[in-house]
Amino acid sequence: MDRPLVIVCLNFPVDEVQSARGLLKVLGNFLPRRCEIADQGEGDLYLLNLDAENPQNTPPEGAHVVGCSMKPRDHAPGTIHRPIRPSAMLAVVSDFVEKSPGAAPKPGKTEKKTEEPRNLEWSYQLLSWPLDFQQMSMQSWRVLAFLSRYRANIPQISKATGLPENEVSSIVRQLTDIGSIERSANNPNTPASTFAEGDAEPAAPPKGWRKLASRMGKLLGFGS
Repeated sequence: MDRPLVIVCLNFPVDEVQSARGLLKVLGNFLPRRCEIADQGEGDLYLLNLDAENPQNTPPEGAHVVGCSMKPRDHAPGTIHRPIRPSAMLAVVSDFVEKSPGAAPKPGKTEKKTEEPRNLEWSYQLLSWPLDFQQMSMQSWRVLAFLSRYRANIPQISKATGLPENEVSSIVRQLTDIGSIERSANNPNTPASTFAEGDAEPAAPPKGWRKLASRMGKLLGFGS
């Protein structure tokens, strides 16, 4: 089993470090890699409290650092809000994992479209959550939540999310353009489960992805 991604919270109050640990538990099924929180020592990703009056610790030279502040707009782009919000934690971890050595390269836009084989069915899977996904529509979020667990084609995504196929196609196109999802032509050698039409949903999460997605939606402020 791969070792967990160690996230070090530097110069944070004890209660905020504990809160960050709690976020990882809630986000566990959505994170691209297993993570754990530390308040000191060496790590992979460093979250730095920019509001600390007397900072005791500094990240090592060359480390991947994300600043955190109660007023993030007063600092450099990429600074996230503290206390750390679920959407920010999810986006920061996804972005770090995607850019880490050994990660699959992010598909880029092509200047010239190439002719695709006819009668080819494409399946889609989430690569990383967009940094601004909390600003997207609830419909986009439902597609993201589903593709974080399964690889599926447009009709299957439509059936699972309850969204019209034309709306799913539009969302998938947008997410593909920004590199958040990848597509494959019925490739069985994939890390995600194949969500084949007619098959029962996999056991995880225990009570179905819709309930977990609903819980996450409420937590992130997408629904009442």
